[in-house]
Amino acid sequence: MRDPKLYELEDREKNQPDDYDKLQRINNKRGKPLNYGNLIKAKTEFSSCPNEFDKFIHYCARIQELSQDFIPLLKQNSCATLTFSRDQIAQVIATMAFNCFRDPQPSYNSEHNFNHMYPGDKGKYEALKCLIYYFHAVCERGLDNPNRLISFTRTHCSNFDFAKCQSKMNSIKVTVKNENTRGEPYSMMDFSNKAGNNEYAHVNFANAFLGGGTLAGGLVQEEILFLTHVECIAGMTFCEKMRENEAIIIQGARCITQHRGYRSSFKCDGPCDGIQPNPMYGVIFIL
Repeated sequence: MRDPKLYELEDREKNQPDDYDKLQRINNKRGKPLNYGNLIKAKTEFSSCPNEFDKFIHYCARIQELSQDFIPLLKQNSCATLTFSRDQIAQVIATMAFNCFRDPQPSYNSEHNFNHMYPGDKGKYEALKCLIYYFHAVCERGLDNPNRLISFTRTHCSNFDFAKCQSKMNSIKVTVKNENTRGEPYSMMDFSNKAGNNEYAHVNFANAFLGGGTLAGGLVQEEILFLTHVECIAGMTFCEKMRENEAIIIQGARCITQHRGYRSSFKCDGPCDGIQPNPMYGVIFIL
């Protein structure tokens, strides 16, 4: 049975000023008042479910300001795993959404709050819609299994001069498919369930900072992966910059939204439905 303290919104009139005031007070205290422009614009997209924006605001307002002192860090040259419940991940992302984390050290991604996504261009607006669809799933549909775990594992290999290595490599077979199992065109940039990509683990070679420019308006490879798998974004708060011999493995993050396009043509294409039983589903390797 779900804990009503975590999932049930209070039965009262939505869009009360106190929710907004509480969030604004938190940010004013940090000297960073929020610009809600894109949030207000995104609300118009939910005409079929007009209360979702207010539920999102209300959910975030219930989250107390978290301190990074209470979130362990995955530091460079460490081999460690941090495991969270899906509800804990939702709380971290809600805190990020309203700019409540303090500024990080230089070795961590500087864009781990959402303040830069609110004012801006159409691309940021489309990215912000992915966030609101995530909170729609949290508030309206629940988390399916709130105790389901999401893990972030940091690992590294010892420094080794591969150019002078005399050992032979094992056989490797590489297959390139033009279609997925449903006979649809296969796209390396389509991370949604509809593409059949849930049959595989995702391996991504991109930014040394986990998540790259996801929260700064970036809409290319790693950013699209994190916008469609919103739960991955939480790792941007506690994963230090990766060295060349390091990798971060994210396991358990679900595909929340579908998308179309790339960079300037990126569009949030609505929620992604369905749970895939494949054991590799939700495994993402960031190298």
